[in-house]
Amino acid sequence: MGPHAVAYVLIWNMMEGKDLFTNLKDEQGHYNVHAHLAQMIALLGPPPKALLERERSFRKLTFTPEIQNPKGESCRNAFQYFGGPFFDDNGVFVRKDLIPQRLGITETITLFQGEEKQQFLDFVSKMLQWQPEKRSTAKDLLEDPFLQLDDEAY
Repeated sequence: MGPHAVAYVLIWNMMEGKDLFTNLKDEQGHYNVHAHLAQMIALLGPPPKALLERERSFRKLTFTPEIQNPKGESCRNAFQYFGGPFFDDNGVFVRKDLIPQRLGITETITLFQGEEKQQFLDFVSKMLQWQPEKRSTAKDLLEDPFLQLDDEAY
């Protein structure tokens, strides 16, 4: 997750008073990429084909020397380190059973209603994108209508 997406999650946690992504650790307390991806898919829909192709191309990059993952397994690439595969050859998430059916971005917002809710949705949607290059810059976000105070706020 890039810096803008992390900022979104922090904003979310502060505004809503709860974590956007939950239960991201397995029984041994290790980060569970499958669980995290499942929740991201529930919020954003499936990742774009271009991102899946990028992930496949990165599998060719190797660690020299190999590194150990938190489970103590020797890994030569990020795919092994994080416990892939995550998607099949057709781009379908391999752990569909983990995708929450109840989680949609609109339904998770409880602090705002009406126009404020839509503005907040528009604002966070500019940050929470699968592809980092599609995320808004910090400068653009600072100019977003959601962050602009109207005269009545003073």
